[in-house]
Amino acid sequence: MAFLATERDGERGRDRTKFELAGGETTIGRHPDCGIVVDAGAVSRMHAKVVNDGTGHYLEDMSSRNGTFLNGQLISGSALLKEGDRIRISDVEFVFDSDKANEEVPDLFKGAEACNGTKFGVMMYDENETAQLSGSSSAKVEYRSSADGLKMSATPEAKL
Repeated sequence: MAFLATERDGERGRDRTKFELAGGETTIGRHPDCGIVVDAGAVSRMHAKVVNDGTGHYLEDMSSRNGTFLNGQLISGSALLKEGDRIRISDVEFVFDSDKANEEVPDLFKGAEACNGTKFGVMMYDENETAQLSGSSSAKVEYRSSADGLKMSATPEAKL
């Protein structure tokens, strides 16, 4: 299931709130009937909506007064959402998670610890040896989605 997430600094550190994008359409705005209510004066009652047409999720501005921004660009009409896209309405920023990252993890990594689709460890093995090459817990390879696509970073130990 896809969702939008917000992060903000709270009393206990960073708070993350997830809003599930259930059904075919989720409205965002100030009105209490919206699927995602944003209580801010600069947000229109019915500001924007996310539509799932079965092939993907699309962001649409609903003729809002102050506009809807996708990855820093003001949108007009509808725009296809991709993993990690940032949606800004007034001063509230949402991050789109299609949850397909979990579905697209290769079988090799399924069941790996802490595999949540956004970051996971990689164990390297020599094809001719059964001993683990990177047994150190400091050898890590991480994958993160961003507006530019999938990013990979590795510690020097993992690059050997």
